[in-house]
Amino acid sequence: MGAIREYLISVVSVAAMCGILNSFMKGKGTVTAVIKFLSGVCLALAIASPLVNIKLSGLLSYTDILNIEAENVVTDGENKAQQAISAIIKSETEAYILDKAASLGIELEVESVLSKSQPQIPEKIILTGSVSPYAKAQLSAWIRDKLGISEEEQQWNG
Repeated sequence: MGAIREYLISVVSVAAMCGILNSFMKGKGTVTAVIKFLSGVCLALAIASPLVNIKLSGLLSYTDILNIEAENVVTDGENKAQQAISAIIKSETEAYILDKAASLGIELEVESVLSKSQPQIPEKIILTGSVSPYAKAQLSAWIRDKLGISEEEQQWNG
């Protein structure tokens, strides 16, 4: 608040001095024009003086901080989106296999393991349940043909 008060006092003081100086200048001569011009420049400088004190280095460091924070937010958003996509791929794969198993009359639990590469794809399936050899062969072949998961990557438990 004190800085604003000092600023206003300095602007009013310069304006008063310019007004007093201009009031002494009568006529339309060159000296009068120069004095009026210089008093206008002084008043403009007094009004613009706070702009001189702005530190651009502080502004640049502030924008650097904002850029870093923005990059962190984007990275965090990308990670959360990738986690959501992975969860969808995992659950949809498991539901797809459970659907086929049910159509074959098989009751089991399914867990899919996704690859570490991007984009993540199912690379291994863990199937748990009591299954006849014929039904196991049918489902295993279907998983191999439809999902591209080899029989070596299909782990049967139970």
